[in-house]
Amino acid sequence: MGENDSNENVRIPTRRDQAASPKGSPKPILKSRDTNTEKSPSLSAKQYSIVATGLAIDDILKLLVSRVKNFPCPSELEFSLDGESPMMLSNVEKNKSFIDQLRKLQKLAYKLDEVPTHGDVQLKDKHHKVSSSIVRALFRMEQVQIKFYVNFLHSVYDDLIETNVYTKSFVYPCELDFAENSEDGLILANTGKNKSFIDQLRTLGSFRVQSGDILECNTQQLTGKREGIG
Repeated sequence: MGENDSNENVRIPTRRDQAASPKGSPKPILKSRDTNTEKSPSLSAKQYSIVATGLAIDDILKLLVSRVKNFPCPSELEFSLDGESPMMLSNVEKNKSFIDQLRKLQKLAYKLDEVPTHGDVQLKDKHHKVSSSIVRALFRMEQVQIKFYVNFLHSVYDDLIETNVYTKSFVYPCELDFAENSEDGLILANTGKNKSFIDQLRTLGSFRVQSGDILECNTQQLTGKREGIG
């Protein structure tokens, strides 16, 4: 009898006993967890979009810093007086790195414009700051281009001044030969007597075209040079 009492005291509950116990039922807890799990996907998706957008803006900022930091600014640029826009850069090797930099910065601006902010205040602020940084970088490029263009104009004016000095030193002939068969009698004959005068007319024509194509800049030095030519 003593052994039986001892065995009954140390009896280990079976799986059937555990299943029958009221404490083993986790259903209310599992139901509560299922409810929370159903609500989390929409919140997680929104948070994921905000985080992804923030990282995208950060990447654009990193590219901007790298572009500006590693850009070797040229010592001069080449312009042409033949273009419709005086500030238009000629498509030559000397201007290649500058033009490429402008395009890279503009692409960053376009890329940033495509990034949504999802109505998030912090994202809007970050988006605005990076956009302002790109605008400032493009503005600095424009200032450099203007500086080099003014230098270019100084050089052109110097050349025109030399031409003007040459023109004023010209000795006019005493008489000219005119073509007999001209309707108005003002067509010069192609003779040795007229050669120096015809060359002078051509020089003046070239001088006038170059002077007229130059953009009038509001700088004191350029204004003085232009008045000196006239």
